[in-house]
Amino acid sequence: MAQLVYDAGCSWCVGAVDFARRHAIEPRPFEPVGSSLALSEGSFDLIAEQYAASVWWIDDDGPRGGIDAVAAVLGTLRAPWPWLGVVIARRPVRWIAEPAYRVVARCRPGRRRP
Repeated sequence: MAQLVYDAGCSWCVGAVDFARRHAIEPRPFEPVGSSLALSEGSFDLIAEQYAASVWWIDDDGPRGGIDAVAAVLGTLRAPWPWLGVVIARRPVRWIAEPAYRVVARCRPGRRRP
């Protein structure tokens, strides 16, 4: 089953996860960084700094971080949200979404520093 690992110390991240929970087609596990899932990082070939720097979507295809994780989560929500996941994952929107995500992730409120 797919899982999202996020920074529970970030108010923006918590708000986004709350939004995803409200619009989910089926319940999904959302794991805060530092949870048992996130601490088992070796099984996903991720290190603590990667978890702290980005949101991660982990499924049978492996981990996807940043804008790819956001697009994956949006793809699991009720309409109209999946279309947004498709749009932000493709060029030319991706060329804007990817650097915008990095800026938001770096400057997010309450960001945990590795």
